Amino acid sequence: MKTDSLTPYFSLLRQLITPAPDQRTWKKPARLIPPGTLTCGCPRMPDKGRLWSLASMLPAAGTGSQQSPVDIFSDCEGPSSGLEFHYRSSHLNVEHTGFTAQVNYEQGSHITLLGQSFQLVQFHFHTPSEHLMRGEALDMELHLVHMDTEGRLAVVGVLFREGPPKDELDDILERIPPAPGQLDFPEITIRAEDFLPGERSFFTYMGSLTMLPYTEGVRWVVMKNQLTASRAQIQRLEDIFGKTARAVQPLNGRKISCSIT
Repeated sequence: MKTDSLTPYFSLLRQLITPAPDQRTWKKPARLIPPGTLTCGCPRMPDKGRLWSLASMLPAAGTGSQQSPVDIFSDCEGPSSGLEFHYRSSHLNVEHTGFTAQVNYEQGSHITLLGQSFQLVQFHFHTPSEHLMRGEALDMELHLVHMDTEGRLAVVGVLFREGPPKDELDDILERIPPAPGQLDFPEITIRAEDFLPGERSFFTYMGSLTMLPYTEGVRWVVMKNQLTASRAQIQRLEDIFGKTARAVQPLNGRKISCSIT
């Protein structure tokens, strides 16, 4: 599917993603907020129910030839290029989506792909990993979801192996709401950059969302180097949400490269 054919559908999605008022000064403690209601100064994303309702309006939902995730067998070597990270810190806003734990991020952080800016909207987790590395599924995958002004999506995937704990995860895992909804913690600062490996080489390809409506035209960046999380941290997500990885999809002739050109 060509990205151009999705333009009207991205336009529809973009109408649902309007900036929420900047409310970064709180006088109340953390509280449970119904799904789909942001109070963090983050770009507004449709809740899962509304997103699912778009599936009938979007072409080739889950049936196109450029679906994600994929098994990465690429042998490309050398430095990666075409991607820059410009992340700021944010206060912590944790959402139980009914499917995973999601951190909604304040405006002001972005990546650039060949000079084009994509704002960081949220990041969330899957267990086990959705992308495979030479046929191997790792223990967890983090997805940093970005959107440009035209509604185009770019997702950065970071894979985790079981190992030493990732201390920054605890602020999130200990504060997942007990039911679908959000909790605000204005006193806690989180840095998306803490969830990136120090060496920024990557694999990249064109794919899709890995959840409904499986929309194609998504630029995927999967970091080559992995982070670690403890068994207890990974188990915390699995105890709440179970296994949340979509099955690997065929490449159908797509090329996986190490640079964005």
